[in-house]
Amino acid sequence: MSIWYLKDNGSVGWSGVTQWAANHTYSAGNFVRQLATPTVGNERCFVCTVGGMSGGGEPTWTVTRGGSTSDNAATWNECTGLPGPNGDSTNTVAWAASVARTLGDVIKNVSGGADTYFICTTAGTSTSGAEPTWNKTAGNTTADGTATWTSIGAISGFSTAFAFPHARLRCALASGWGVDGDTFYISNHHAETQSTALNLNMLGTGPSPSNYICVTDTAAPPTAVNTTATISTTGTSPLSVGNTTGIFYMYGVTFNCGSGSGAAGLSINCRVGYFDTCAFNLVSINSGNIINFNNGSGSSAQKTECRNSTFTFGATNQKITLSVGFIDIIGGSIAATGTVPTTAFNYGFVSGILTLRDCDLSAITGTLVALDVNSVHTYIENCKLGSGVTLASTSSLPNQAGTYLHVHNCDSGSKNYRFYTSNYMGTSQQETTIVHTGGASDGTTAISWNIGTTAHVSFGLPFQSEEITQWNDTTGSSKTATVEIAGANTLTNADIWMEIEYPGNASFPIGSTANCRASNILTTPANVTTSSASWGGSPAVTQKLQVTFTPQMKGPIKARIYVAKPSITVYVDPLITVA
Repeated sequence: MSIWYLKDNGSVGWSGVTQWAANHTYSAGNFVRQLATPTVGNERCFVCTVGGMSGGGEPTWTVTRGGSTSDNAATWNECTGLPGPNGDSTNTVAWAASVARTLGDVIKNVSGGADTYFICTTAGTSTSGAEPTWNKTAGNTTADGTATWTSIGAISGFSTAFAFPHARLRCALASGWGVDGDTFYISNHHAETQSTALNLNMLGTGPSPSNYICVTDTAAPPTAVNTTATISTTGTSPLSVGNTTGIFYMYGVTFNCGSGSGAAGLSINCRVGYFDTCAFNLVSINSGNIINFNNGSGSSAQKTECRNSTFTFGATNQKITLSVGFIDIIGGSIAATGTVPTTAFNYGFVSGILTLRDCDLSAITGTLVALDVNSVHTYIENCKLGSGVTLASTSSLPNQAGTYLHVHNCDSGSKNYRFYTSNYMGTSQQETTIVHTGGASDGTTAISWNIGTTAHVSFGLPFQSEEITQWNDTTGSSKTATVEIAGANTLTNADIWMEIEYPGNASFPIGSTANCRASNILTTPANVTTSSASWGGSPAVTQKLQVTFTPQMKGPIKARIYVAKPSITVYVDPLITVA
């Protein structure tokens, strides 16, 4: 695995490398870049391997990895972004026997104190025997098996960090340079930009994940991470980051997409991609532009995680769209600066899961999520919300039985008990008025669950509540679990029931279940037991759900409430008592 160095194509990075000059006497080991501005993606650094006077006109540079360019009496070899010339002898590989070497490889000797760099000027395989006797004079060659090395000078002469870097990440990713498993150090001054479409096909696999890390460029190898590297497109040029077959980690890079009013979308297409402390910005004010996760990646997309990252927009109609896969946004913020979108998230999913956790969503004052397709689960947990925000575009979901929205412990103020769950069968959310006296609370505020069913529920397809969990230490004796309920209607055991999941086997932790439901869909239902419990808000009917079971092993007891009567509201005390 190799290390690569990157430092922009602007005034402080790649352009800081000395430009080639005509009729100039060069010594072996000198470095230059092109004189005429190269085309985008062909920015390169070259090391002189045969000293002499350059020609009267700039040569046609060979820009392939390690390629040789003749220049009157001088000869140059491509040598961009490698650790040694960029001041990093630690990550420059040492000579080894029986290794296939390609043009442009830079190594250091082992014998004699590792004091000289050599570039491969004839590809081949190093000898299987002893290390060769090196000719260390810059410009001189050493035969090594079928490979030939040319000295580019003493290691001590290459002490400047990021001296001869890649100008663009796309160059370092190109065939012949980076490979799966490599690490890419991106300078904190990196400011890569282009006015054409940019597709960053990130390297990395499961066995060999790659790392892309923004670092402070004062040391090589770097000793500190940073967060100021930028990669941008302008005008109507889209920007795509990721790899639908690869696995990688990226830290501290900001992606800016488009400018002006042109259409330019930002796509994040990952098999497995982890973005840490990154930023994704739609700069263009075109209303059709989106940040699209896994756009077009189909079933190959698995997971993208953005941790402590930010997302900004240039127009109110812009949004984040999710096409397929598992998307985790943990920490960071959405639209904390820039223009606030009317709707923050919508879906192009066939199936997938979106998780927003520990995130600042307070800038969103319109609709947080537009739910409109099949088989999408959205989990929003421990987030700061905007005052008056609409959580979902509809109070009950469309005719999509596989779509779920779960909002837990999210609020614009100090409430730590707010939740909202919605799916095809109904909704459930906190209630602070119609509450069981002496029942569940957050320590200050009494709480119940307000469950409202849609017209779609039935005995076979009921609405299922969240779990109520309690630890049990008693085994081998019968227990009765009770949960209080209230509402406007007397309910039967075919309308509502409780299921208890418990450790019912003394030898294995396999779960057992017991419930108080009518035994089957054809059984004549019976009314749920009447309760004398006191409730605030004076509900017309109070009842209690009770299930008897015998735990055989210590462990959690989990209660779930099922509501099968269409178009009703029922209040559930989420405090289970076991006696």
